[in-house]
Amino acid sequence: MSTLTGPATETAHAHPRGLTASPAGLREPRRAALPAEATVRRTALLGAAAGFVCAVGFGYLSIDSLLHPGARYYRDVVFLWPWLSGAAALVAVHLVQRGPGRRAERVGAWLTFGGMALSVLGMAPRMAGGDEPWTALLGPAMGAWVLGMVVLGVGTWRAGVVPAWAGVAIALAEPATVGLAGVLRPISPLTDVGSYSGALGNAVAWLLVACALLTTASLHREPATSHAA
Repeated sequence: MSTLTGPATETAHAHPRGLTASPAGLREPRRAALPAEATVRRTALLGAAAGFVCAVGFGYLSIDSLLHPGARYYRDVVFLWPWLSGAAALVAVHLVQRGPGRRAERVGAWLTFGGMALSVLGMAPRMAGGDEPWTALLGPAMGAWVLGMVVLGVGTWRAGVVPAWAGVAIALAEPATVGLAGVLRPISPLTDVGSYSGALGNAVAWLLVACALLTTASLHREPATSHAA
């Protein structure tokens, strides 16, 4: 019985793990792994950009409230800028770290996103000068949002995909904002509308989230491909 010889046979002996003999086939496993890495990196970078935009917006609202104390209704409209960009950053965090068995992360994410969506519905008529019927949603929506962020922060810490300090920042963002507003009350008295002196706490939290997403993106770079001479 004759024995097959030639380049194909030699390649098969050189690569005994079942990889195909063609050069294109040898590169196939790497190409298959690239989309996941590229998707995580792209999502993290977009989330980081949204987080930086959110931090700038909350920082502006806080400084403006301190420089011009009292209710300013235009701030409620400006508030949508960091609010929506912050939601986008949290969506990015959720997308890069979600996975089987991460129940706390999943529950926290949906509580947070649901609360934020209902809050927008509650704030919209108030910005238009009305009070009913959606403003009744603000109380439970804010409660779901704050609770959701705490749970999401814990889930982020446990998932270990983004740096753990991002989870701490997410969990403490709202408590820190409320506490800072109380500390700054002598400078900028609290009002029901148009006052955001404590938003500096949110600004710092989202800055940390943005930096964490940048770190995650840097850890998911596409591997450099080498070409044989």
